[in-house]
Amino acid sequence: MTKFFVAVPSHRRPESVETIPIKPNVWVVNDKKDKRDYLAAGAESVEVSREPWPGNRNTGIDLALREGAVCVQIDDDLKGVYRVWHAKSQWKHVTEMPILRVAQEVWQYMCIARTPFGGVYPYDNPYWVEQRIHTWGFICGPFMVIDPRLPERFTYQIMEDWEMTCKVLSRVGCVARPDYYIVDHKYDAGLTRQTGGLADYRTPERDLHFAHKLVREYPN
Repeated sequence: MTKFFVAVPSHRRPESVETIPIKPNVWVVNDKKDKRDYLAAGAESVEVSREPWPGNRNTGIDLALREGAVCVQIDDDLKGVYRVWHAKSQWKHVTEMPILRVAQEVWQYMCIARTPFGGVYPYDNPYWVEQRIHTWGFICGPFMVIDPRLPERFTYQIMEDWEMTCKVLSRVGCVARPDYYIVDHKYDAGLTRQTGGLADYRTPERDLHFAHKLVREYPN
């Protein structure tokens, strides 16, 4: 059985300790105050990132590498991962799945494709789900499986999951994404503003800045 290391990058959301669907190996936060707050909320292991966001994500990868494990990164607002079962246009049902069971399946496809990066379908609408393994698609931040031996690291402060997807596609040529899994999370593109996380940093101007940067660096 593959050894997994679950890391949750988080910022100013200690209440997530009670709502996260799996007990992670570590919460990675930005400062000592966050660490005290998360421990007080019941977190068993909290590490302070060595650098500001996206250092939280990079620290999680480095800790997994130290443990000799595959890194599973989930966002602090993740509600669950679900398997969509259907035959053509006839929906059967949607089943919530154990996080590590999904991670194991994604990892198996990563090994077959020889890619260090995998995940699940990036949207929560089962209508668009297909029974396929997508090798040229976006890997979304709420659920990512990462081979920690990957030499690449996150550098973008926004759209960092897009950045890593583009890096891996340009370097390796594929990712691994079973499109019959979907995520449910609290992120709502600003329709109801959350506090903490990137909500305290994200602005339309910064979104545009990193979008233009992404297009310039990865035009294909």
